[in-house]
Amino acid sequence: MATEWDSRSLFILGSVLDSILEEKVDAIYCYDMLHLFLEEDRRRLVANCLEQLQPDGWLYFTSFSDEDANNGCGALLEPGTYEI
Repeated sequence: MATEWDSRSLFILGSVLDSILEEKVDAIYCYDMLHLFLEEDRRRLVANCLEQLQPDGWLYFTSFSDEDANNGCGALLEPGTYEI
């Protein structure tokens, strides 16, 4: 389905916590993902992304804001991380 939507992009099925790319890439864009993981896995995600970048590559993250109205809702899992 993804390739029908955008045939020029490469879509890979796998875990963002694993290094799964066969070649280093020029850029990685992660949209609102960091807040979905506990700190240990966030660190693993960022390390894996950095490992898969070309030396002059770009790593761009957007993130859930602590100023969002939903921040602090749900059960506290660790400082700054909640489960709804």
